[in-house]
Amino acid sequence: MSSDLVPNDEHPPNTPPAEGQILSPPEGPTFTADAIPPPSPSVVLHEFEYSEFHAGPFPHPLYLERMAKSYTEAPAMIFTNFQEQSRHRRDIEDKVIDSRILLASRGQWIGAAIGMTGVVGSLIAICLGHDWAGVSFGSIVLLGLVGVFVTGRYKDMQERLEKEKIRERIKRGDSVEKLEGPQPPGDRPGKSSAS
Repeated sequence: MSSDLVPNDEHPPNTPPAEGQILSPPEGPTFTADAIPPPSPSVVLHEFEYSEFHAGPFPHPLYLERMAKSYTEAPAMIFTNFQEQSRHRRDIEDKVIDSRILLASRGQWIGAAIGMTGVVGSLIAICLGHDWAGVSFGSIVLLGLVGVFVTGRYKDMQERLEKEKIRERIKRGDSVEKLEGPQPPGDRPGKSSAS
């Protein structure tokens, strides 16, 4: 193998070595790290770093361009699908809101009818000479309606407070497992209760 070693000065410059030929290292001064002179003030090194973040309902524009190269209608399909999904979601939300308004209105009318029936019934009982029975019946009906109203408002307030606590925990970065709490083994997604 040493016979294949060719001194660097005997090899013609700017030509690759022949097959199997090994060139010796060039002769000349060797430098250590301490011997390397510092860069001159006219030499300025620049380092650039580029980062980009993309978030949103659509893919990054570069990905859309790449998709369009392989399938020209892909970006249009993505936008159309997004518009249809948004329209569908808004329609469902409108239906939910309308049904809640209808239920609340219906409940108020039923409550008013029960209240009026109780008041009229108690007045009839009082007119017929049953003072205590009439006052008692009217009081029970009115207290019942007030109790239903107050209980409903209390439940709404508790639900709002619970949602606010969850929002605060999400802001702090709590994991989904902490937010949902412990679950029985059979209720965990992806796990069968037989395992």
